Amino acid sequence: MNDQELRAKVQKALDDKLSGVKDNPWLAQRVMNQANGEEPVMKKKLSVGIVFAIAMVLVLGTALAVALNTDFFSHVFGNETREKVTEHMETYDNGKGGTYDYLYPAREYVAADPDLAEKLIGSQVMNDPVAVQIGDHTLTVLSAVRDENAMVMELTLECPTGVKGMNYSQQTNEDKGAWFADDASYFFAVDMAAEMMYVDLQNSTDTCLRIYYYCVFFEKKPDGESPVLAAATVSGGNGAEERTFDPQEVIIPADKAVSTARFVSEDGSLIELSPFSLRVCPAAETAVIAVQETDGGDTPEIVLSQMDPGSLDDLAIEMKDGKGFTVLDTGKLDNTMYMCGGLGEHFQDTSMVLNRLVDPEAVKCIRLNGTMYVPEE
Repeated sequence: MNDQELRAKVQKALDDKLSGVKDNPWLAQRVMNQANGEEPVMKKKLSVGIVFAIAMVLVLGTALAVALNTDFFSHVFGNETREKVTEHMETYDNGKGGTYDYLYPAREYVAADPDLAEKLIGSQVMNDPVAVQIGDHTLTVLSAVRDENAMVMELTLECPTGVKGMNYSQQTNEDKGAWFADDASYFFAVDMAAEMMYVDLQNSTDTCLRIYYYCVFFEKKPDGESPVLAAATVSGGNGAEERTFDPQEVIIPADKAVSTARFVSEDGSLIELSPFSLRVCPAAETAVIAVQETDGGDTPEIVLSQMDPGSLDDLAIEMKDGKGFTVLDTGKLDNTMYMCGGLGEHFQDTSMVLNRLVDPEAVKCIRLNGTMYVPEE
């Protein structure tokens, strides 16, 4: 059973379990969060000492938040825990008595500028850890930041007797990320998103994995809406039909969306760029729509062509100061953490999470497969 099948079974189990629930267990917290934004009613004057103490607490709290953000930025966007990878070929067993070769593209990692990171997304970073127990493992969301198209999180997965059920290696970090083993006793995924899980091999132990989670949303998630993490305890045999799921929903308090800048081409195609993600949206009129007859019915089936992420051969971001960097180069260089196609109304959009931070306001243009995209006026 692959991760997609497991995701579908977890979602069904979650829907079944929550179908009769009418009260929203997170409503009280949301009300409290909203109440925090109201003007306080002061019934007594505060002494100078108390005011000073409160001010110091606020200053220390701000300093702590900045420190936490700096660690987060360096972990998920920088080169603190990863090294550059050169293009290389690996040979694998094809399971049929033979082998096949797989080409891993080069990847370039750079240090995250903490001042720029704080300026671009510091105030939108979620730093209130959220933990959930799944079987004998504990999953904790330490930090998260998102825009309308993508989200990045720092997680820990812990088990006192040793973390089991996660397949990961240097190669999975260079490819599509870690994945759940067939006998895993747990499962988790952001709802309505596709993801890549990068395991920090330097800072993980047998009992605690540090995971950097990069995902793109199937549909835009507007500002003010909190993403949902679906988590489940899995029990039973290895067969898909033998396994049972005890699911739960976890609200990720990352409701603040980082803003994006829009870049357009002459044909009306659009690129949305945030400090850490990029989404390619071909013009609607370029979508190829075909109608074909179904095998056993009178209703025709509408087929929309998908943009293959593999068709994004050359993608580069040029800055106003003359600098810039190459995101994709004909399969030989890949400076994304994750990329997924088949999104949007016509299933032609492609979203990606970049492996570094970029200031959208400092971008002069974006070049994709020879086409120039300039800032939208």
